[in-house]
Amino acid sequence: MNSKSRYEETFAEGDLIVIEDRRGNRYLERLEAGKVLNNHLGKINLGELIGAESGHEYASQSGKQYYVYRPTLSDYIYLMPRGAQIIYPKDIGHILMHLDLYHGATVLEAGVGSGAMSLGLLSHGAKVTGVELREDHLNLARKNVLNFFGEDILGDTYRLVRGDVGEFESEVRFDRVVLDLPEPWDVLSNVRRLLRQDGVLCIYLTNVTQIVHLNEALDLYRFHSRSYVELLERPWYFKAQVARPEHRMVAHTGFLIYARPGKEVEVGMG
Repeated sequence: MNSKSRYEETFAEGDLIVIEDRRGNRYLERLEAGKVLNNHLGKINLGELIGAESGHEYASQSGKQYYVYRPTLSDYIYLMPRGAQIIYPKDIGHILMHLDLYHGATVLEAGVGSGAMSLGLLSHGAKVTGVELREDHLNLARKNVLNFFGEDILGDTYRLVRGDVGEFESEVRFDRVVLDLPEPWDVLSNVRRLLRQDGVLCIYLTNVTQIVHLNEALDLYRFHSRSYVELLERPWYFKAQVARPEHRMVAHTGFLIYARPGKEVEVGMG
């Protein structure tokens, strides 16, 4: 999806769309002339949606109704192909705010997984260097990012490197660092060297035991101003006079740990 098409009301060939039925089932597709989608709605000729308007209701060849609209970034992350477990949009939004991200900020991301965090960082104008050990994860992240932003995002804006961030070398220091690794304490020595003194570190972990090990490393490498957050997202159901929480919710996905690089006070200061 190029940046221009995201703000157009009518669809052009090659655009990403979301098809949603009246029960809330959603499908991510790309518009191509002659392409036909077959599902429980029946046959949908995607080529006939070229030139159609976002948000309108249409009918399949069997007469079943559906809506078509452009995917938001959150839509895309939920519907895109996955390999590794993703960082969910509820957590990505919190991370983007607490990183104090700005246009042109340089971000080192280690453990790119399926590319969800990369998509969030890039959507806020960051220049992202992703480091990933597994080639299959690297390839899937690249595919998902390019499918949303287009190939022009590669290069200075988005760079992917296969390797261990604990051994990663860079001539410049990064404004922000995001780690989604099972044992981030093993790489903190190098991360401390790669992060600017006024930078921000964010680490995503799934269980409490990991945080115990992490804190020892944060002490060792002088990271201060720490915060630990868990976000729970509970949707609600509203229909007529009925109002209640949904039976299912996005509960624990992970812990978000934020820290700032500290520096020892020189003798005689204070």
